[in-house]
Amino acid sequence: MELNRDMRFLLIFLCSGLAFSYVQAEPAGDLSTFLHGGASKTWVQEAVTVELGEGSDCLTGHELTFVQDGTMTEKVCGDGRLVSIERSYTITTDELDTFVTFEGQSYRLSGRRFEQELLLFEEAILRIEDAKDVPTENRILQRLAE
Repeated sequence: MELNRDMRFLLIFLCSGLAFSYVQAEPAGDLSTFLHGGASKTWVQEAVTVELGEGSDCLTGHELTFVQDGTMTEKVCGDGRLVSIERSYTITTDELDTFVTFEGQSYRLSGRRFEQELLLFEEAILRIEDAKDVPTENRILQRLAE
């Protein structure tokens, strides 16, 4: 079957569209500074949504801001209000992995940068690994890269 000119154009157009939506990830690099980037970074676990109008009522949301000095601000939407909680965190590294600890919980940290629809994103994955009989849990944090 021979494709006419219009069909060839449509096929090329569709294939080029697929190429733009292809997600290519690269490792985050130095994980010991990935969370704060040498200063501070705000990560989104769940997007903050607010009601328009009077007051500052929120519907959903969970953000974490990691600062280089070891402080973290956690903003959580609870009971219709965005509540800020100041915490401290530590980052440790062994031969293989990097860990971040806060609220008494240690998380194995992994990160990546990826492009999606012409935007560059960063993703931090905080993995809770307990006993073998407990399922692994991931907290996935994302942000637009600068």
